[in-house]
Amino acid sequence: MALALVAARADLMARGQGTTFIELSSPAFASIPIPVPPPDEQRAIVDYLDQETVQIDALVAKQEEFIGLLRERRRMVVPSVLTKAAPVGHRPDKLHRRTRMGNGSTPRSGEDRYWLDGDIPWVNSSVVNRTQVLEPSKLVTRVAVKECHLPMVKPGSILVALTGEGKTRGAATILRIGSTINQHLAFIEPDERFWVPDYLLWLLRSQYDHLRRISSENGATKGGLTVGDLRALRVPMPELQQQHQLVKELEEVTARIDALIDKAEEHIALAKERRSALITAAVTGQVDVRTASRKAG
Repeated sequence: MALALVAARADLMARGQGTTFIELSSPAFASIPIPVPPPDEQRAIVDYLDQETVQIDALVAKQEEFIGLLRERRRMVVPSVLTKAAPVGHRPDKLHRRTRMGNGSTPRSGEDRYWLDGDIPWVNSSVVNRTQVLEPSKLVTRVAVKECHLPMVKPGSILVALTGEGKTRGAATILRIGSTINQHLAFIEPDERFWVPDYLLWLLRSQYDHLRRISSENGATKGGLTVGDLRALRVPMPELQQQHQLVKELEEVTARIDALIDKAEEHIALAKERRSALITAAVTGQVDVRTASRKAG
């Protein structure tokens, strides 16, 4: 029965209703035709699929393990490359000395003068899950900027999540547009006489584990990270030419790793598609499982 329902997945989805999530009513579920072959044939189908899917599942598990190793490799390679930015004897400086830093706010919802016909970009902390910020979460009005004390943040600034569930808190991204931000984000606007913005992004991403530890030590009353925590962060600031070189090296190394991850994920998707098609074919009688089992044996 379970395999028959897997085979009927497309029919189940087609009969479902809803926008946020698909809901299937009891009558609709009961109306779905399910093939019921004789018990001995059902057993043959199960035996065949057990034999075939175990190989596919092993392939998927192998690829997932490979992806895990690649992601760990990617995580380790970044700080490894960045150690070149801080030679022996170099004392990192506090982050705030060559940057402008702060955080934003959220205009009150329901206030039309803050949101209606707004034309100024505003982003929330969900953007830190993007590689870069190319578009706003919402638009606010000039009145909102003035009355809600929203900072205008320049392109090339780094955004760091001060709060958030899961992996969000401490994550960083780079702003490619001019925008305002909410109170759950800190902005770090680099003085480009001293900083290459993308180097600073890599640097802050490499500090993720450290920032998570700080936020945990702060306790629930402080609500995670603060702008003060970031201001006090000590970071290496090599010459601009070296910053450019490090960015180039990191982009090349991580691009190779990302390409391998993408290829492995493609293999997983194809294997899962093959698994689903195999179940459908066996359950609906498109393949003679007895003959196929003998050939496999």
